[in-house]
Amino acid sequence: MAYKQSRAAAQKRVKSGNIGEKVAELKLRQAGFKCIEKIETGWSPQRRGGRVVGAFPRKKVAADFWAIEPVSGRAVRVEVKSTAEGTLSLSRFEDHQLYNLDQMAKHNGISLVAWVHGGDCVLLSWPISGFQKGSPLKWGEVCGSVGKRGCDYGVFLY
Repeated sequence: MAYKQSRAAAQKRVKSGNIGEKVAELKLRQAGFKCIEKIETGWSPQRRGGRVVGAFPRKKVAADFWAIEPVSGRAVRVEVKSTAEGTLSLSRFEDHQLYNLDQMAKHNGISLVAWVHGGDCVLLSWPISGFQKGSPLKWGEVCGSVGKRGCDYGVFLY
């Protein structure tokens, strides 16, 4: 029974992540980014008794999307985070994701976090000021400065 509950929860997280990635890709297009490319995770099957019972990632990928910022031509790395609740904490990021966001920003690229919540998406420039362990971002505070129409790309970049 615990296996079925665990599997169902994992499937729900994957579905939510897939929807979030589609919303984030649309937001990137609306913001004018070019050459947007989804970075696919390679999967290996997990077998028991000759039957495929699951899959696991072959290796960790650098980000969810690559793109080009049209004005400067700089490379953009985008990490997508989807939340049902209105907060985004640092604990939702894996170590390799934080490392890759930091490295891209350090070497004159653009690192973005695409935070998806409630069908809307905000693009946040990395590093995010004040975002640290124990200090989660709150959707209402992040988007409140823009107004009730939603979040706009330009407010959060650079």
